[in-house]
Amino acid sequence: MTETQENNNPVHGQPLPSGHEVLRVASALSKDFHENRRAHVSWFNLSSSDKLQNPPRLSVFDTLFTTPVEAWIISGSKEGRRAVALLPVDGIRKLRPIPDNGDPSLDVISDREEIDECMPGHIGHAGILGLDSQSRKSYRVQLAEMATVAMIE
Repeated sequence: MTETQENNNPVHGQPLPSGHEVLRVASALSKDFHENRRAHVSWFNLSSSDKLQNPPRLSVFDTLFTTPVEAWIISGSKEGRRAVALLPVDGIRKLRPIPDNGDPSLDVISDREEIDECMPGHIGHAGILGLDSQSRKSYRVQLAEMATVAMIE
């Protein structure tokens, strides 16, 4: 019996199941954010710590296991970052670079490396793979367009 079958928690390094949704805490809010409430492309840039992972992956959280508030606290509780981008895992996996140069599709995996296991919501930490490819700019634009934005209250 696998860990997922035993306790319904995600297994580190394994793809998130179809039908799940992930959230990404905003890196910064644009000056016109409160008028248009749209995700900014910069929210999907790999951070320095994201780039150090092997393989590099964008830090996100599975909404089944982590609330927006928990994700915000894990991400540093910065007042200027009280927004999240919500993204369907299936939609992320369907993205293709424009123009399609043959780079692999993005994937979303459970990722508990570098996460404090004492923090509520840590079990939902995940990572989007593939944003270090030549197509990263195209992928970031598409992720921003796909995202539904919610405020953290």
